[in-house]
Amino acid sequence: MAPPSPYLHELHTAFSQSGCPICRLLADSVDHYLDSVLWEMVTDPKLRGELNEARGYCQKHGWMLVRPGGALGVAIMMQGVIRAIMRLAEGEGVKRISPSSWQQLLNNLENAERMPDLGKLVRALERGSPDARTARIGAALSPQILCPACSYEESMEEHYLSGLLQHLPDDDELAQAYQNSDGLCLNHFRLALMQARPGPKLDSLTAAQLVVWQRLDVQLGEFIRKNDHRFRGEAFGAEEDSWRRALEAISGPPPADPKQRQGLTQSR
Repeated sequence: MAPPSPYLHELHTAFSQSGCPICRLLADSVDHYLDSVLWEMVTDPKLRGELNEARGYCQKHGWMLVRPGGALGVAIMMQGVIRAIMRLAEGEGVKRISPSSWQQLLNNLENAERMPDLGKLVRALERGSPDARTARIGAALSPQILCPACSYEESMEEHYLSGLLQHLPDDDELAQAYQNSDGLCLNHFRLALMQARPGPKLDSLTAAQLVVWQRLDVQLGEFIRKNDHRFRGEAFGAEEDSWRRALEAISGPPPADPKQRQGLTQSR
């Protein structure tokens, strides 16, 4: 028998809260991971090398770095990425441009004609068909590896889904918590299906998720009915926020509010 998943307690807790439990667990895990990056790993050579190779964090995880006390760490890491991509561009023959030339370019893009390297890039991008050299520059500036936070998130996603599938068939309390919850979002249910082979794991997963969907379908029907002018006098019950829960079930959770992040203990 396989040892219990170390994430079993976390799964039980997450199913007792609103929204997809896997999304919730991942959001918390990545948030703590990025906090530890800013607090302990800003100068770590391995992380800095990976970050430079990834050309920085992806949009989602980059903006999750905005938190109290994070500004200095972000500045240090982003300076490293900026310097890395400058070296790559210069390695492809792109020459540094003086501040005055940049201002001229902003005032009049025709000035790019006086700067052959940049001019080629600007014209190629306008045409949508870069020549061989600008294509090499574009390829060099593209991420070479996955965003480090995405890589961490993927590994934790695998652990949480594996733990869920491992215990769901035999843990009646977990199965009941699943059925009483908002269930997995469509993306995580699909990923769980891809991991579950035919048998008890797949049967338990699909049975629990169908209970969730059937309940949501009924509640959406009630929400729609009570918005009919003939029934607007009826008070809303559990179905009142069913439209929001349905949106989250299909599209995933809304973006987190940066103001909700506790962050580090420094003042900025």
